[in-house]
Amino acid sequence: FFLCWNPPCRMSPDNNSLVMALQQAQIKLLAVDFDLTLVDTHTRGCWAGTVGELTSKARPYMKHLVDRALLADIHVAIVTFSPQVTGISFSFIARAGVTHI
Repeated sequence: FFLCWNPPCRMSPDNNSLVMALQQAQIKLLAVDFDLTLVDTHTRGCWAGTVGELTSKARPYMKHLVDRALLADIHVAIVTFSPQVTGISFSFIARAGVTHI
């Protein structure tokens, strides 16, 4: 099952229905790209700003999707080609408001 989905920022997708569809398909892992998907910017692998500045770029519906998936016992992986994983990962997730890790 592969889902490629990247709606315009003005849309409000129904994440609950999406998570229900993932459950019905017995999906156990949701992989979410970081740049231009979880956040609305591309870090280009060299983000010079603060974690707080990057967190402000998080797309609200993507944070909601991750939260809903975790509540539904679906594992979530944030994927990226960025070499800055260590510097931003844990701080970003905590500040982005993902509450069920």
